[in-house]
Amino acid sequence: MALLSLLYSAWPLRLPSPEPWHLLLAQYASLQSLWLVFRHKPCTTALKPTVQHSPTAIGTLFRKVERMSSPQANMQPSAARALIEKHEAEVFEARSELYTAANAAILNAFHSAFMICDDQEQQQFIDVGCGIGDLAFKHLLPRCSPCRRLVAADLSDNLIKLAAKKYPHPKIEYLQLDIVGDVGGFVAEQGQFQRVYSFATLHWVKDKRLAMLNFEKLLTPGGEFFLVMLGGSLIHDLYKAMMNSPRWIKYNNVLQECMPVISAAQDKESLRKYAADLIKLTKLIPLTCEVVSYPSTNKTKDEMIRDFLLFHHIKPLLNDEEKEELRKFITKFTEKIWVSSQKGKILDRKMIVIHAQKPLN
Repeated sequence: MALLSLLYSAWPLRLPSPEPWHLLLAQYASLQSLWLVFRHKPCTTALKPTVQHSPTAIGTLFRKVERMSSPQANMQPSAARALIEKHEAEVFEARSELYTAANAAILNAFHSAFMICDDQEQQQFIDVGCGIGDLAFKHLLPRCSPCRRLVAADLSDNLIKLAAKKYPHPKIEYLQLDIVGDVGGFVAEQGQFQRVYSFATLHWVKDKRLAMLNFEKLLTPGGEFFLVMLGGSLIHDLYKAMMNSPRWIKYNNVLQECMPVISAAQDKESLRKYAADLIKLTKLIPLTCEVVSYPSTNKTKDEMIRDFLLFHHIKPLLNDEEKEELRKFITKFTEKIWVSSQKGKILDRKMIVIHAQKPLN
């Protein structure tokens, strides 16, 4: 039953009533015509998407590790990078259940919005930023069948290898892809896709314009694009606090690379405008441009501290003394959150949802 309360969203239907409607999971309602209701025009004013020319994605969060100054960070760059990338895969696996459940709930809500074609058995779909592959294997493939194949792609070679090992399937092919890299070459080898999915990936990419244009390149004419991206989370608030602390300033390069580009925008209206502008970077036709909320799981203080430590990106770079200092810093940070959030009832987290279609011409 926990999944049934995971996604609690306020959808602004274009109806006379000004009050938002609340969409529960697909198990509670038939969504056969939901997409017709959710269509709306993008906002005219916008929070401009950040466009920078140092593209970053999950798989390369720590390429600047050699610039840090702890004993482990000062090892040979290749060794330090390997250490962090190994930890990255472990972190993905540890936290995948929560994020996979949230993304699957959103996917369920929109499943009936996708077109079903007579030749779907000959079509191919792609999941960009597949991580350890659990979402592609458990949720995407069943909803894409029948299809010729589902490509699960990620920038991280470690994650691709882990995904192929954990979730093998004859119709899933795990491939490496940089969404701000040579997507044209990838398309030349693999062809275009009738559906392009991307979950919890784009918020890590700094060059949003290039990423969106590359998503568009991956699509066949008439193909559909479905994007879910994070609007912010508590661990990023923790990273901000650490970046403002003299004790942890030497890790600012790593922490900054871990911050989603849009982490400063938290209200739904700003995030909606931001999402609308993302679509305007392309020639894609917007079908849905929305922000959903999902509530926290009301963890205890000890559980929050444990998770902050488990998921923290600089942890593998620390010696034992620094790890203890990190634990104390996280404990103080959690105490403040605990008091301000009414004994663990954390504010809802925001996720941007975009559903768009590539024009036929």
